[in-house]
Amino acid sequence: MDCNLEAAHFYSMRIFQRFRIKRWDYYAVFTPRGFFSATIADLGYAGILFVYVMDFETKELHAEDRLDLTFTPLKERVAKTKLGIVFSEVNQIFGHYNEKVIADDGEVLQFRDLVGFAEEHHARW
Repeated sequence: MDCNLEAAHFYSMRIFQRFRIKRWDYYAVFTPRGFFSATIADLGYAGILFVYVMDFETKELHAEDRLDLTFTPLKERVAKTKLGIVFSEVNQIFGHYNEKVIADDGEVLQFRDLVGFAEEHHARW
């Protein structure tokens, strides 16, 4: 799969591509059994809300809306770049997640004190 966004043409006049505004919040947790991810994004031309869970054993990917999630922050990391019209600011907060997920078969899965992070990224490049 080719995921090179630098070669993508979002605008008919490529000169305007550099002014794209991207803003998103991204949350992720990895465990030995699976992966949880949630993204809320504003790409300037589209808004996206996406949540999914990957089961490593079965290799199944499930979109989920049956989630109760609590995040307890431990440490914040901030990185800023300003180079003319190029701008990027990333705020990452590392901490612990406690969550309850209701599986497709109705089984309630609970996780406590999983290490993960939450990220907010504002960019213009």
